[in-house]
Amino acid sequence: MSPTTQALLFALLGAVLGGGVVLAWRISESQTHPTKAVPPGTLPPGVAAVLSVLRSSALVVDASDDVLKASAPAIAMGLVRERRITVRELEDLVQQVRRDGQIRETEVVMQRAPGVPPRYVTARVAPLSSTLVLALVEDRTRERRVESIRRDFVANVSHELKTP
Repeated sequence: MSPTTQALLFALLGAVLGGGVVLAWRISESQTHPTKAVPPGTLPPGVAAVLSVLRSSALVVDASDDVLKASAPAIAMGLVRERRITVRELEDLVQQVRRDGQIRETEVVMQRAPGVPPRYVTARVAPLSSTLVLALVEDRTRERRVESIRRDFVANVSHELKTP
């Protein structure tokens, strides 16, 4: 694996771990300091600022499944159109989290236009308040492609070593 690839993978790993730490801290804070009810259609203070600095795609969804705030990467990835989530699996995950308040994480394959390879993402969804849900989505397409190339390389080298 080249040093550039390793550096990119470690940077991505650091970003994911950092996001996980922030999310864990946020959940811990919400459990120790119960949140007040947020009026419909408004975001708690600071949420918009946090979403604007995240590298990952982020959405805040209200009780009627309207997207109140979406980060620029979420819009660029095509997760939102006209204040609605465009990926059915993500919308289902948001509804499940709203129903039982449990944090959920899943892998989603986003089908795109014909002839365009699918996008592989990891979605992590958590409640922000009694009515708001936060969805963080990380694009894993590049990691999958790198892993596939690595696997093919190892298989080819192994074959060459066995058959001189």
